[in-house]
Amino acid sequence: MSHCFVMTIHLAMLGLALTALVGAGVRIASALVDSLATRVLGAMTLVAGFAIAEPLLIGLTGQGANSTLLTGAAVLTWLAARLSIETAPVPVRQQLADEWTAASAVTRAAVGAFAGFVVGTTIWQTNRPRIGWDGTVYHAAQPAVWIGTGHPGALHQTLANFPTQAYPKSFEMLEFWTMAIGRSLIVLTPLMMTFYVVLVAAMLIGLRRARVPAPLAALAVAAAVLIPWNLIEFDQVYNDVAALAFLAVTVALCQGADREPRAAGLAVVAAGLAIGVKTTTVPIALVALLWLAWRIRADLRRQLRTLLPLGSFGIGLGVLWYVENAVTYHAPFWPFSRFPAGPQEPYLWREFGNRLLAEPAATYRAVGFHNYLHYLGGVPILIVGAVVVAGIGLAIADRADRRFLVVGAAVVVLQTLLWSAAQFTGIAHGVVILVLSAQRYLDAAPFAATIVLAVAARRPGALRWIATALLGAALVVDLYVGGHEHLAAGRVPPAAIWVALLAAGAVGGVLSTYSARTIAAGRSAVALPIAAVGGACLLAIPASSYLDHYLAQPTKLLDGPVLRYLQTQPGWVHGDAPVAAGSGAHVTWAGPQLTHPLTYVPATEPCTQLRAQATSGWLILLPQRGGAFSPLSYPLRLDCLAGLTPVKTLPGKPGEEPTLIYAPPALVG
Repeated sequence: MSHCFVMTIHLAMLGLALTALVGAGVRIASALVDSLATRVLGAMTLVAGFAIAEPLLIGLTGQGANSTLLTGAAVLTWLAARLSIETAPVPVRQQLADEWTAASAVTRAAVGAFAGFVVGTTIWQTNRPRIGWDGTVYHAAQPAVWIGTGHPGALHQTLANFPTQAYPKSFEMLEFWTMAIGRSLIVLTPLMMTFYVVLVAAMLIGLRRARVPAPLAALAVAAAVLIPWNLIEFDQVYNDVAALAFLAVTVALCQGADREPRAAGLAVVAAGLAIGVKTTTVPIALVALLWLAWRIRADLRRQLRTLLPLGSFGIGLGVLWYVENAVTYHAPFWPFSRFPAGPQEPYLWREFGNRLLAEPAATYRAVGFHNYLHYLGGVPILIVGAVVVAGIGLAIADRADRRFLVVGAAVVVLQTLLWSAAQFTGIAHGVVILVLSAQRYLDAAPFAATIVLAVAARRPGALRWIATALLGAALVVDLYVGGHEHLAAGRVPPAAIWVALLAAGAVGGVLSTYSARTIAAGRSAVALPIAAVGGACLLAIPASSYLDHYLAQPTKLLDGPVLRYLQTQPGWVHGDAPVAAGSGAHVTWAGPQLTHPLTYVPATEPCTQLRAQATSGWLILLPQRGGAFSPLSYPLRLDCLAGLTPVKTLPGKPGEEPTLIYAPPALVG
């Protein structure tokens, strides 16, 4: 059976599983609430929750990576929802079609332009894939390891010196679900784009519910989404945008809970997802839930029937990884904090985990204005602007608006202070790269700041002009940095192409309501299944040459030289022998269809185990030099492999050791 055919089958199964979970999510959400926006946000939340919970449960049997079982579980979820919950009087597809036909031409053009850009850029990126360093050795590597073990969510290190297995793993679980069923790295591209779409949609819904005019809401969303680090991640696999997406859904659901109290349970699930993706979302998620509880306090008892099961589900999704850490490392937030009974913090944390609050001047001198601009863009304008606007807002007569601005600004300040007190935000031993990487931990502060500024801008008068000017200034800086550096890096299509995508989408959006067939298709119950399964099958076209396209990108890849060699070996391309690797287990080495069980080889691996890995499968040793910090080094340990000859030696940089690849003769072509 050809690899292309098998890949198509797996991607079709992914489309089927996604359709089933969406159907279940929509049915449950429709039974709880009536408005279209809340139904859509609630359904997306439940889909993500099911995609995490189901493989975890199946994984208890050791079959968590079985694509047939995962697809079957999704279908059973849909059947259970269909049999136990009555059909809503007005289906979501009917609501969508009705609202679309009732929308103004300007609205349809804007939505069409955005859709055209999203679809076109996704197609562009599937043929020019990048995963990023964090993605190859952490975010996507963890799911690849779980595919080999059949136990998703388990603690498996994938990188020397960074115990990333102890970080929250809900994002990696969502990757795992798509990768385990689709059996290709191609699924990462539409998955990452989905998080951007959810972030934009949720922010727009929340701001419009807060009575922010549409143009100002769009300006605020653009200022939040186009921050330079978000653009850096636009074509790579990071979890920051996913965390913000679930946080935005949480806030939007809380915003509408006074009109639809039964959305409270859905909001808890969304908050659990955000917290399970990234710890930095905890403060705002908890504030949003407290705000929700206060708003529906009079109706809270009547909502317990739905709030208890959904709330328990959401809390479970949120605290699962912290409980796992507490059991394993005796500290829920290890390695960022520890308790006396647990292991000490890793060497990197002890030596390089300085805080910005402790060394602000030294850190700024070491990092420099240009580096901060490259990563932060207009973020300082947003944060400072939110505080300034809240100060001006003290003179507002409306008590509710005054309270919202003050509390919102306080949350922004709290989030910023927590970030500046976090490890790696301050300079240590002159290592700038760790400080730059830690800028992403600030992600929730500008998100909250844009909300504060947008709410302030809804009031007529001077406050509107000041808030709008601050949002606009931040966006201009973001676009300058993004256009100057990130557009040139090829993360989005060239300007002429994306302008054409926007124009084509806008024209299509305007003209769509003039076609009776288009409207009828939108109301059809088979539209989503056909689109999901058909779109998934179409991914098989670029999927067959995904790794070739990946290697063709003009970025320096640590996994590139090894991958180029492996692609010349039929025993790797078409085989399933295990791959053991250090100093990092790169996801691309798991094979075009992720058929090679991937494991990380620690620097302390016993010699007998090291030799067994070299004689039973692929052993890849990528050295790492710690320089003056010897504990950071990853040695090749040639004494353990005496008598074994590498099948390939890849030279390193001048003065560095080579990369060694071992394998039994039967695997080498």
